[in-house]
Amino acid sequence: MTANTRKPGRPRQADNAQDAKTALLLAASKLFAARGADAVSVREVAEAAGVSPAMINYYFRNKKGLMRAVLERGLDRVLAVVAEVAGQHDEPVTAAFIDHYIRALNADPSLPQLMVREVLSGNPSYQKVIAERFVRKAIEMMPPRIAEDITAGQLRRDLDPRLTMLSLVGMCVFPFIAAPLLRPVLGYEFNDAFADQLVAHTTQLFNEGAKGTAAKGTAAKGTAAKGSATKGTAAEKDDD
Repeated sequence: MTANTRKPGRPRQADNAQDAKTALLLAASKLFAARGADAVSVREVAEAAGVSPAMINYYFRNKKGLMRAVLERGLDRVLAVVAEVAGQHDEPVTAAFIDHYIRALNADPSLPQLMVREVLSGNPSYQKVIAERFVRKAIEMMPPRIAEDITAGQLRRDLDPRLTMLSLVGMCVFPFIAAPLLRPVLGYEFNDAFADQLVAHTTQLFNEGAKGTAAKGTAAKGTAAKGSATKGTAAEKDDD
């Protein structure tokens, strides 16, 4: 008889193993985002994933390892989207970013809630993962790409690339961060129809203020005001 050397908790098939690992990551992401990792037990995650609690020890060693893996998986997927957007030059980067970023968050709506929860919780280890795995790399890619579009005349010349990125991220991510509060009130669901609507709305809202129409209008008002001031000065001289 052949001795059974399989480690305890190890899945028998490679496909089943990958399915179990993915199920744990998805279940943990939702539970941690909703309640915080400290309030969720390993058994709860395993039950939600439909696997044995031993799988968590096998794949991630412990709950902290699972939490780190959840963050890394989500952040790497979103960073790949940012890299793709920053690397293309077929359209203004702002429009491409809005489209791809919103769709990425729509596919994993728990991620932004989880990131905010861990940032606000003050956990330095998870904050470091978020900063090094995503934030710093995204900042290295996006502002320079926005600056290119400003130089090319596709965006207003008075825009600050860093603040432009900040505005873009805020407009895209807020509906997902605030979902626990706003979704029941505004009645939206995370699906393809919502993503399409949000992309179209955000693109129009952002680009109408970034393409230069407002700047031209402001310049025209400034010219008119200057003209009025000139007329006033001339009138004063005539009175003298």
